[in-house]
Amino acid sequence: MQKEVKKPKVRLTRKDDGSIGLPTSSQQGSPEQLTHIWGAQKKAQATRRASVKQELSQWRKARVAKKQQQKNQATKSRTKDHKKITNDAQRSVSVRLPHIAIPNKLKNQPKKRLIAVAGIALVVMVTGVVIANVKKSDANNSGEVQGAVTSSIQTNVTPEFPMLTPFGKGVDDLGGFAKISPNGSPPVYAFADSIGSVKIKVSQQQLPDALRTDQAAKLKELANSFNANDTIEIDDNTAYIGASVNGAQSVVYIKGENLVLIASESTIPNADWVTYIGNLKF
Repeated sequence: MQKEVKKPKVRLTRKDDGSIGLPTSSQQGSPEQLTHIWGAQKKAQATRRASVKQELSQWRKARVAKKQQQKNQATKSRTKDHKKITNDAQRSVSVRLPHIAIPNKLKNQPKKRLIAVAGIALVVMVTGVVIANVKKSDANNSGEVQGAVTSSIQTNVTPEFPMLTPFGKGVDDLGGFAKISPNGSPPVYAFADSIGSVKIKVSQQQLPDALRTDQAAKLKELANSFNANDTIEIDDNTAYIGASVNGAQSVVYIKGENLVLIASESTIPNADWVTYIGNLKF
């Protein structure tokens, strides 16, 4: 019989880094050897984990730094654009002329009549603008009328036509008259007064030719163009009253040969308007 040959048992080994090593004929490794191998493996794994954590931490820090850099650049760009816009706005000067709206009723009128009424409206508008911007103090005793908003306005002048003034008051009591119309335009004169505690400015011009016929209808058209739609009756005269959002009022009417515009700083009761206007005499 053939004698059976026993082959030695071999055991695969594992290196410290976890890879397979050369086989060994040992039946078993000693406890000390196993402890050493597993300890080395754990150490290698811990080292790899620490390395991965470190790389991940560095990546996160780089990502945060990049976002912060982008944010700083965006902020810097917005600040630069804002400064540019501000500088451009400071250098830009916009000048707008007032828009004069022509009522539909006037648009359908003959050309000559439209031009005449528009001329009246322009004079009244200039008068209203000057009066509305006057200082809130009475005329002083030197004869200067408060309300001269440009150096071209002449003060302490003698009107070229009869003026309505409050009965019982003289020119000196009113602080004198001012010529508030532009050069080359029909003369418009104004004086300062008050109704109760409310300061007013009264301006007058000679009746334009366009208003010498069909006065009632044309005066109504003119008043409506300034939103003066309410009326009060004084003797045989009709006056039209308009009010602004801040309470200031404008009154326009015809007396004799004069077109009269009165502007107040605040609202005045109709009864007081009737009394004051009725007391204006040539």
